[in-house]
Amino acid sequence: MDPALTINGTYSCSCSGGMMRCSAIDIPCCDTETGQWVNRDEKFFVMSNSFSAKCVCQRGRQRYSHCISLETPGGQQGRCYDSRGSRHVDVGSNFQQDRGYRGIWSCTCNRSLRLICRYVSSSRQG
Repeated sequence: MDPALTINGTYSCSCSGGMMRCSAIDIPCCDTETGQWVNRDEKFFVMSNSFSAKCVCQRGRQRYSHCISLETPGGQQGRCYDSRGSRHVDVGSNFQQDRGYRGIWSCTCNRSLRLICRYVSSSRQG
């Protein structure tokens, strides 16, 4: 992508008690190697303390998929990124996500380093 190109994002904002609060709905991904924004379906590098891979940007809240691990053969490989929980999970891991009004979802990290999630039930109302 041309670094001079502007990529827009979509945010949801609310104003309550004089405080503004915004959250991302659909934003581009940030390539950690180049420092450039990438758009939907573009490949980019993702690196953190425990994970490095080349992935495909899915936008959303900087979601990505179809990752290829860049770890060395002796190093830790096979982790998916759970963007809702802001954490990495090992291949084969199963866990639940509470997606608020969208309910409870059961997720599994598959061998392609992609989270596969299915609806389980409505959210618990407190």
